[in-house]
Amino acid sequence: MKFKLSLLIIFVPLIWVNGQKLHNQIIKNRISDFSNAKSINFEKENIDLFNYFKKNDLESLRKYIYIVFISKKDYKTANILQWNSHIKIYLDKNIPKKTRKNIKRFYSSDSFKEIENLKISFVNKKSKSNYWVKDISSDSNSISSCSLIKDENFKVYGCILKVKCDDFDNKRLSKILKQSIFRSLGNFSIISAKRNYSLLSINYTDQDILSDFDLNILKLHYNVIYDQIVNLNTFNKILSIDSK
Repeated sequence: MKFKLSLLIIFVPLIWVNGQKLHNQIIKNRISDFSNAKSINFEKENIDLFNYFKKNDLESLRKYIYIVFISKKDYKTANILQWNSHIKIYLDKNIPKKTRKNIKRFYSSDSFKEIENLKISFVNKKSKSNYWVKDISSDSNSISSCSLIKDENFKVYGCILKVKCDDFDNKRLSKILKQSIFRSLGNFSIISAKRNYSLLSINYTDQDILSDFDLNILKLHYNVIYDQIVNLNTFNKILSIDSK
């Protein structure tokens, strides 16, 4: 799937990424910090939030379904893609210090602490990360891309985000990285230009804080860490369950 922001970034869900020692190590030392994460239950549990949105914010729920399923060319077979590991991001030292500081501040804000089953932090050593933001400015043969490492249940546990940092000033680079990291949290599709405050807008205007719209998307996406593959049909069944 290809999309155009201020540059072209290709999102590629992968079981394996060749030639990356970092992710060889990830596979050996896979992190699963959510031992108490909620499992899907079609009868009673884990539906209160969905029912809240059905009754109070149906527009956000509809947009979520569009972003995750309907926008995909093969939407009938598209599956929910989730991280079920603590995301530990390493930002290449070649990325300007100001940009790194901006990205860390944004993704460490209190808004992200409101999201169940999603934990993001930053590390200073590549070997301790499972998410590598890699500057490829020196490699003329490479293209900007995002490679997600997932298991058979569409649970992500590793990522390499490659960006040609030298092509952009700090402001544009910060915007691109914010959007690309956000999209990699669920392989979310870009929406129309109308909501320029959203990280999923093609005309996103760089913001200091996460918008309420984007926060709701993440709350819906990480409300449950599913223990099985969830497609549109399965998700609609979940939505049909009423709170007891």
